[in-house]
Amino acid sequence: MERWNYTLFVEGDLPQQLAVRLDAELSNNPHYALCRGLGQLGPLTSFRIAHDAYGTFCRVSADEGRRVGEIKPQALSSRSDWSRHFSAVL
Repeated sequence: MERWNYTLFVEGDLPQQLAVRLDAELSNNPHYALCRGLGQLGPLTSFRIAHDAYGTFCRVSADEGRRVGEIKPQALSSRSDWSRHFSAVL
């Protein structure tokens, strides 16, 4: 069984242990907690973007055929390949 997880992508500073703390808060939701408990959902992870997050988001969206005027920031995305497109802070 494939295990999914949420990833928080942030351009800028990340508070220490943000992913751990956010995962704990999300676990207050019984549906999230059940999926985590059953192993269907892995722990939340974080990805610190080095630069130009919005520009990269727009470029990837445009490369897929979306018109620039239609591209809007998204709070959630079902894509699992964003880490291939963004540059990470090492």
